Order: sequence, then structure tokens, then C-alpha cells
Amino acid sequence: MYIFENPTDPPSTASKTWQEKKDELLDRDRHLAKRKALVKEATQGYFHDFHEIRREGGHGGKSWTAPPVLIRQDKALYFPNIQGTSLASRKTTHTTDLFKGRISVVTVLTARVSEEHANSFVADVLEDWEEDPLFRYIQLKEPLGITNKHVGYIYLVDPDCKIRWAGNAYATEEERQGLRKAVAVLMARVREGKESPAVAGETLADAPVTL
Repeated sequence: MYIFENPTDPPSTASKTWQEKKDELLDRDRHLAKRKALVKEATQGYFHDFHEIRREGGHGGKSWTAPPVLIRQDKALYFPNIQGTSLASRKTTHTTDLFKGRISVVTVLTARVSEEHANSFVADVLEDWEEDPLFRYIQLKEPLGITNKHVGYIYLVDPDCKIRWAGNAYATEEERQGLRKAVAVLMARVREGKESPAVAGETLADAPVTL
């Protein structure tokens, strides 16, 4: 679904120590994997990605079909910490801070068509939950090593920063309803105490966050 480092480790906003940076440099396998991903991205380019969308027979570049139910918490992978500048506040923001104690729908957008992809998934969800203080809609304007830069990617992230559902490209009716149901189930679990609650005493922003 994505290229994330250490998806089984909880994300952190802390800066890496010199020893951690040194260990990474000495980790040959990780270095080779990073280099392979960078070379692949550099050689594909705009027209390759656009061709892939057209070649896949009207599926809009869809790489997988979204799951019909939530991914189990013990099987779910962590969404990485992404640092960026909020377009609203112009302040440095970490996704991990945004996720903590909230239910977040995250869209990864890199082109106009990817925005259309995201809207096909989230329109009903935003209508249902946009005003709820436990819910947050986050838009990331960077590729994150994704397969096709013209495709929109949608993730449902729980209060512990774990990815509980994921979709891409244009939503089918089943996928659109699947995300809507997944968000509703997760919201209910938080309120019933079956998932991590919102961080006490925090003021949650009503507006979507765009990085």
C-alpha cells in the first residue's frame, strides 16, 4: 500500500540521535531499499504514472481494493510521523501530534485527479463527522513514496496512530460505504472506551489540516 519505514514501530516526533543516524547509515539493507525506491521514483516520472492510470482499464490506477471491515488493531501498522508546515497556521506540525487521541481520515494528494479520488471516498464521512471534536480530516500534499503520484490515497488512522483502513483511486460504492461504516464503528468504540480516548483538556481544531 505504501513505503513506510518501520511500520510496526510507534511513530515519534523526537529528532534522531547521532547514534541512530549512524546506525541507519550502516544498515546496508535499508540503504539499498531506499536507493532502489528513489531510483524507481526518479525514472518513472509524470508520463509513466499517467500512462499507468490509463493502462489499467478504467480503474484509475487502483492498486488494491479497500477492505470491507476495519483492520484489527493488533494487525494494523503505524502511520509514520510526517513533519510539515500547516497551510492554515504556517507552523511546523507533526502528524503524530494530530493523530493522538483522535480518529483521523488522512488523504495523500499530489495532483488534481488525486483530489477527485479523495473526494469520492470522504464526502459522506465529512458530512457525518466533520463537526465532531473527536474527528479530524488531514490532507498531506506529498507523495510519501507512493506507487503512482497521480492517485489519491486515503487512510483511516486510530487514536494510537495505527492504520485501520486504506483505499486508493476512485472509490467504488462498496468502498465509499465501507469507509463510512469504518469511521462510525471506530467513533463508537472510542466513546465506549474500547479504543484510546481523546487527549483530555485539548482543544481540537474544527478546520481540516493540510500539510
